[in-house]
Amino acid sequence: MSKLTYKDAGLDLDVYELSLAAMAPLMRRTHTPRVLDGFGGFASLFSLDYNSRLFAKNYRHPVLVTCTDGVGSKLKVAGAVKKHDTVGIDLVAMSVNDCLCTGGEPLLFLDYLAMAKDDPVLTRDIIKGISDGCMEADCALVGGETAILPDFYQPGDYDLAGFCVGVVERDHIINGRCIQPGDTVLGLASRGLHSNGYSLVRKVVFARSAKSFSSQLASIFARSQTSCGIILSRNEWCAAWPISPAAAWLTTSQEFCRLAGASSCDARAGTFRRCFGGFNNSATSISPRWTGCSIRVLVSS
Repeated sequence: MSKLTYKDAGLDLDVYELSLAAMAPLMRRTHTPRVLDGFGGFASLFSLDYNSRLFAKNYRHPVLVTCTDGVGSKLKVAGAVKKHDTVGIDLVAMSVNDCLCTGGEPLLFLDYLAMAKDDPVLTRDIIKGISDGCMEADCALVGGETAILPDFYQPGDYDLAGFCVGVVERDHIINGRCIQPGDTVLGLASRGLHSNGYSLVRKVVFARSAKSFSSQLASIFARSQTSCGIILSRNEWCAAWPISPAAAWLTTSQEFCRLAGASSCDARAGTFRRCFGGFNNSATSISPRWTGCSIRVLVSS
């Protein structure tokens, strides 16, 4: 009986090496002198402060911030239109924005990519998006895991998870405890739907259709000049874009690093990211129980 190999089990190590080689430059472009090792190895090393006096952070009481999130069923949209180089930006943004809600500075990012079989081109597209997201967030992509699971996923399917580590001075932590009646709620506009609610969006759009999701999506996306307006629910956000549905649905999640950095932490009593559960759940998650929140949406024509 012939000896079984990894290739017989669905993992071609030669193809895997091609995927790794394509990742290396995309990771290194995000590195600063605070990343102490290069590419490879069992773990990554990161210096909390710079060795250079010119760039020293001089932390007094640094507190680490950790976040994890995924892209969700937006990956179904990416797969249907075969565009995979932007969902990585969504992956970074979802965790980085959570970090910012604490007043933290994103430092480093790691990813987990699982797929049915090794695909160097697909992997490179996905990692490029993650690298682009890290560049936008001034965050180092220091490592990750690529899991080849032929018995778990159908060909062409994959899943993503991301992990962010940040830092915040203890005296500058934003936790909502200082929120008082009379404080102003300021909303920052998103680029689109971000990566929340795509299960609901797909249900709204295709619930009454007899066609499969992929075929219906491809049919709609073929009308490149069609505008798209989706109403999620009475209390949710409604958007209309004068661009193709493909571009609208794959619009990357906004990273608010520069906007958050431009505002003083001392001026922010609380910060929340509208996610699952809408404005009500997100706002009340950081507000003291004895306070309420009134939001007025102004729509310009």
